[in-house]
Amino acid sequence: MNLPWVIGTLVAIFNAWMATRRFRFQRVADRAVTFSLIVVIDIVYSTFAAGVLGILSSVGFMLCNLVGAFLILGVMWICGLLPRRTTPFRPNRGRISFRHLERPARWVIAILAVLLLLLAVIGVILPPFAYDELGYHLVAVAVWVQQHRIVDTTLSIWANAYPKNAELLYCWLYLATHSDLLVHLGQWIFAALGMVYTTACARRIGLGETGAVVAGTLFFLTPTVMLQSITDYNDVAFTSMFLAFFYFYLVSVREGFRLRYSFLAGLSGGMALGIKSSAAAYIGVCLAFAFIKMCRLWAKRTVSLRFVATQVTLVVVPLLGIGTYWYIHNWVVHHNPMYPFTVSVLGHVLFPGLGSVHDLIMVPNTPDALKGLPWWQQVFISWTSFPTYYAYDMQIGGLGLQWTWLELPCAVLVTGYALRRRRDLLMVILPLVIIFVLQPSNWWGRYTLFLAALGGWAVSMVIGWIRQQTLRTALYMATIVGICASYVLGIVAFARTNHRDSNLVMQALLTAIRTEPSQRTVGHVVFPEYRWVDSISSTASIGCTDDLPYVYPLFGRHAEHPVYLVTSADLVQTVQHHHIQYIMCKEGDDVDRLARQIPAFFHLLGDNHAYPVYQVRGVPDAHARSS
Repeated sequence: MNLPWVIGTLVAIFNAWMATRRFRFQRVADRAVTFSLIVVIDIVYSTFAAGVLGILSSVGFMLCNLVGAFLILGVMWICGLLPRRTTPFRPNRGRISFRHLERPARWVIAILAVLLLLLAVIGVILPPFAYDELGYHLVAVAVWVQQHRIVDTTLSIWANAYPKNAELLYCWLYLATHSDLLVHLGQWIFAALGMVYTTACARRIGLGETGAVVAGTLFFLTPTVMLQSITDYNDVAFTSMFLAFFYFYLVSVREGFRLRYSFLAGLSGGMALGIKSSAAAYIGVCLAFAFIKMCRLWAKRTVSLRFVATQVTLVVVPLLGIGTYWYIHNWVVHHNPMYPFTVSVLGHVLFPGLGSVHDLIMVPNTPDALKGLPWWQQVFISWTSFPTYYAYDMQIGGLGLQWTWLELPCAVLVTGYALRRRRDLLMVILPLVIIFVLQPSNWWGRYTLFLAALGGWAVSMVIGWIRQQTLRTALYMATIVGICASYVLGIVAFARTNHRDSNLVMQALLTAIRTEPSQRTVGHVVFPEYRWVDSISSTASIGCTDDLPYVYPLFGRHAEHPVYLVTSADLVQTVQHHHIQYIMCKEGDDVDRLARQIPAFFHLLGDNHAYPVYQVRGVPDAHARSS
């Protein structure tokens, strides 16, 4: 870990601390959510600024943060917004005191701390291993680090087209050691933040301190959340930022609209939109509920039309300002903000692409047991099926057994309670229900992780109805211990199965533990077909075909090897232009056949049958190629 990176990160924390103080929140939940949100935004957009300026490195990250800090302090000084000693900041409401927490809740926090530490260690030990992170999430990061700027790549269409706010945070972790050693802490950070935001929302709903802590813990104990926290996917990252937005939404609709909450809702919503395009539906539904309530207040003459316009502006401007860059980039480059997906309205194509989301993503990833069924039946099967394995990308049962047998029944009870006695809770439940219905492939846990937060709130609320304190706290503790015990049994049972996703993580972890830290690479730990990359002693240009399973391992652990896409049509020209020294392809494809025809120039290495590797010796000319 290098000093400029540490300084830049400390400056980001200082900036967030100054901004949070300026908001002068009294509640600890307000301050915790605001501070953590601003730290993430500062880190992400300082990395983005360094990438745009072409100085993407730990030093560039530090410089962008320092410049940002001076600008913020200068503006605050000019506007007279710097904190004064004559107005001390004394928070006195909503403080969580661990001394006053019920004793079982302290054990819950201890269990959670152990789990967080364990998953962080696993994330550091494991090299990148998950499918999507090797296919495109980390490909974008490796290209940026290598080029010292944010650029597109020809290696993966998904690495270019998807919004990449989460990848910017992964890039920040990459800069810490100029390697992928810490990169798996990206979603671990987002998972921890999601737990904090779930807890904060629980307090706003009206749960006590212990119930709120348990609700946050239940969110974290969801299988997909825990297992994705050691990968560089973006489902947990997106859910975390949406829950931050949902917190400010809750404050606004339950306790009145305030300018600072509206502005922070726009910031958190922009972060979520910059991670996944589905945020448009999530945020749009919540804003529709908030706008309806605001209009009702205006109709009652409680607020003015100017106040409504100000509130809308404070949400929309930061939302679009920090959430739309990747879509504008796609629009400029591909003439389609949602590229590669085709955008159609009522059968009319507005933006042509390679196909719909349904055809490109949902259909190929739908299990055979769910194909052809209506969505409600797919959901029923997914929610009532016992998972046959635990993995970061569980297609059935991704919300865990606790959702089926505990959280969903409690959510139904709370909904009935809300309809009869607490109509204010409908502003919490209804938006999430509508979002769930609108979400494509809502049977898949990774796309509906916000339900884990809803389930946590519901369980804590139902248990909170019990007046007898001893029984109530015993149920809180039994819930957490029971879920943890189910994971222990699941690990023992599922580790003995032959399921690829289940054994992949377990075998990779066992191999990584037995491997020297310097040798914990994709090739040595996860996929042996990429082990040849580790044997390259110096920087080398590598060519690959588009039918390889993963591109990221070719970059090397420090992103030291430039990687280029090659085809049989321009193989010789590409080799000459980029001085390619190695080529990896799929057995039997056009590049493989062509390379075998010119053995004097393309020397086959090793015994890598499915994906042969050729070392380029010299540069074949056109005559040699034709012969």
